[in-house]
Amino acid sequence: MATLKALLIGGVKNYGSQNATDKLNLPWSSAIFKVAQNGEIFANELGFEGDSVADTKHHGGPEKAVFANSFDTNSIPKYSERQYYYIDRGDAYYCLKEYEKAIKDYSCALEFESICEEVEDLEKNINYGRFYWEDSYPDSHLFSLTNKLIKDKNPDFLLLHTMNIDDAGHKYGGLSKKYENRVHKLNYYFSHYLPMWQEAGYEIIITSDHGMDEKGNHGGDSKLEREVPLWILGDISKDYKEKKIDQKDIKKICCDILGVS
Repeated sequence: MATLKALLIGGVKNYGSQNATDKLNLPWSSAIFKVAQNGEIFANELGFEGDSVADTKHHGGPEKAVFANSFDTNSIPKYSERQYYYIDRGDAYYCLKEYEKAIKDYSCALEFESICEEVEDLEKNINYGRFYWEDSYPDSHLFSLTNKLIKDKNPDFLLLHTMNIDDAGHKYGGLSKKYENRVHKLNYYFSHYLPMWQEAGYEIIITSDHGMDEKGNHGGDSKLEREVPLWILGDISKDYKEKKIDQKDIKKICCDILGVS
């Protein structure tokens, strides 16, 4: 049975000085220093009363209003202001002592945007890659990374491969409630990000490389495993309306959109 060890809240505070010569003392803002509370605290769709986050672009909001962290006294480091160093991760500075150890040992409550491998090489087929290695890597993080990549790099072609639906299917089956909930969650991300990407000029293809049967398998020939949805959003969609499309045809559709013969 799960037990609530502590409820911690805290506001955004500013640290450091503009005149500092030591990088550890340069200005930065964070709400990671939380304080345990006593008694009942009101919670609404944006979180607990009195709590806040510094980076509202990537954290907080109705979808991430409350953060629950596992309790392990052997893996959670003892925090203090002087234990931190700076990691530049885009819009803000995130700081964490023994960063690599934290990635390996526990899901920490610090506000760093993501845990993934970043690859950038203009000489290779994939110029800008963001690769994760756990099937449970949150789709919410992946969409946020994708949106940032679009804003920063403006790629001509971008592949976003989510895994949370597949992960739930293998664990609980393709007809389970948890599988269905993952689908609904992905639909929420689509409703938030797709309008922005279309406004940026992108034509969008949404599909899957396989289905999932009730036992969590997708290597057979049943309809549940082989038939998948396909949506094409953009001007080129009219060329494929009411057509039955095989997976091998997706390559041609992408080439048509990009004007590649």
